[in-house]
Amino acid sequence: MAKKNLGGRPTKLTEETVNLAELYVSDCEQGLKEITVRQGLDKEGDTRWQQTAPRLPNIARLAINCRIAKSTLHEWMKPSAGDDEKKANLRKRFTDAYVHIGNLQEACLVEEGGAGRLNPAVVNRILAAKHNYRDKTDVTSNDNELKATLNMITNPTISKKIQELDDEIAKEMRENV
Repeated sequence: MAKKNLGGRPTKLTEETVNLAELYVSDCEQGLKEITVRQGLDKEGDTRWQQTAPRLPNIARLAINCRIAKSTLHEWMKPSAGDDEKKANLRKRFTDAYVHIGNLQEACLVEEGGAGRLNPAVVNRILAAKHNYRDKTDVTSNDNELKATLNMITNPTISKKIQELDDEIAKEMRENV
């Protein structure tokens, strides 16, 4: 029995689209291996070498290369119960490419940012927003609110002693003037 068409636009999740995604991943990997080095002269005429920053792998470029909208790309990441074996395989391959782009982006940010070839502010923001990095860590309170303790000030014996010392210091200052 032939499958009945359920209507709607045919999906663009095809072998060709998945191949384009995998090609983009491959191009990103190759681009990260071959960081361009240019030779030039500075103002004094001395030879200078300059490394250019690699193109940062990203999901927007993946969508452009596959000729689909980013929203479609995100839809394809969700599992679908109505997929046959072929479509499920295409979805898995596409998901693998999508995840790999994120991993390449993270690696590129950490390695190239650490080498000083990328703007540190941009690197920090992307790592925090997309890869769950934190700029600083609270190691004292496990992210709980810190409660100030005022036992020393509210303790009558200590408060009295502090007052006596303050009075003694004030008296000495008056005598020395």
